[in-house]
Amino acid sequence: MRGAAVGLIVVAAAAAGAAAQEEPRPEAPASGIQARAAEPSPGAGAHAASAAGGESAGGSAGELAGPGALDAVIDQGAARLDRGDWSGALLVLRPALAYGARDPRLQGALTRAYSEIGEDAPSGSRAQLANFERGLEHARRQVELAPESSQAHVDLAVMLGKIARESGARTKLRLAPEVAAEARRAIALDPDAWRAYHVLGVWHREIATLGGFKKLGASLMGGLPEASLEEAIANLETARRLAPGSIRNHLELGRTYEKAHRDADARAELVRAAELPPAEPRDPALQREARRELAALGS
Repeated sequence: MRGAAVGLIVVAAAAAGAAAQEEPRPEAPASGIQARAAEPSPGAGAHAASAAGGESAGGSAGELAGPGALDAVIDQGAARLDRGDWSGALLVLRPALAYGARDPRLQGALTRAYSEIGEDAPSGSRAQLANFERGLEHARRQVELAPESSQAHVDLAVMLGKIARESGARTKLRLAPEVAAEARRAIALDPDAWRAYHVLGVWHREIATLGGFKKLGASLMGGLPEASLEEAIANLETARRLAPGSIRNHLELGRTYEKAHRDADARAELVRAAELPPAEPRDPALQREARRELAALGS
């Protein structure tokens, strides 16, 4: 499936305050470019806490870091993420778990880093799923630490959707409700959270357009959640209104219009996606997808 799809596995976060241990290193995708998981700097592993929420023993690492150190690390990691240096971001962020594991911003940055590294791995590979699962652990920890943060719930919905995209029908169906629930919770906390509308729109489209064989299988496993192309379009149009410069919004809305046999509208959105100035590291790749789909749609 294309885009952020529906639900997946639950990876429980470890109890807060666990003793310090080295976080398992991310799986390196076979392609290597940018997606190669970063190795911790020498000695960093001895101070790294568990990604699931562990903290340094006695808090000495935090004291050594000094005031404002965590803010600087998070800012540096975010800057690397914004320019597409996923492995470099991990190199900066992971050691900070030793003294900042209770900071939801750090957990959110790590969620994004593992998510992006997983995206660059071969689809369905062990490396991809391992990195997505690590991102899911950090997303769950982020929600635990900041339950009133709209962004935390969006991040969790995205991670669940990414793992589900690479999973079988049974897993998708079992956890589809959680993806939708997290997106809706994000919207309840912040009605302008465009990424939540985006996730919910793609969720509706992917469920509403399941083939007959898959729907039959779903009925045997308890049935599908309620979803429709109309709701998919409504949510993606809201996302577009809130973030008109997002190439991803125009691309997914164009795809959804096409599923609804609204070819003229689909073409207009794909053209817009192809012509907007790139603003995020993955935008050029998304624009290539938009151009390919425009060519397939024809005039």
